[in-house]
Amino acid sequence: MKYYIDGYNLLFRINNLSDDLEIDRNLLIEKLDSIFDNSNIEVIIVFDAHRTDNDLFSRSYFKNFEVIFTSKNQLADDYILEEIFLSKNPSDIKVITTDKTLKRKAKEMTAKVENFDQFFDYVSKKLESDKQEIDHFETPSDIKRLIKIFEERLKNSDDYD
Repeated sequence: MKYYIDGYNLLFRINNLSDDLEIDRNLLIEKLDSIFDNSNIEVIIVFDAHRTDNDLFSRSYFKNFEVIFTSKNQLADDYILEEIFLSKNPSDIKVITTDKTLKRKAKEMTAKVENFDQFFDYVSKKLESDKQEIDHFETPSDIKRLIKIFEERLKNSDDYD
């Protein structure tokens, strides 16, 4: 599953924004990078370029996701819908937004949609599940120790036969 997050739609849902959109956007990106750390989820955050000084499309790769700024004349919604349209499997795309028009159009193209609460609930459950799997992983030294215990018990059980 590939997740497209409507960047400014998420940013403007946050309380206590400063007067500097660039600072707020960068803080959001840093926060998301820490949230998605080791999540193994393919996340692309799309921002409209009309709110930046850049006229050209740009793509940046962070540790845990990708950030896209559309070209000056393209809205993030349009970019996301174009990606769905060009996808071989639109049903493998999930759009994360509260924008009703974007949700409707994405669904019409067979993509899935979620609001931010649903998505971050999924991410937190996935991270917890992944953490539990890691917590139960046996190290090579644990395996050697367990084999030794097993062999000793097997040897002792042979003494009673």
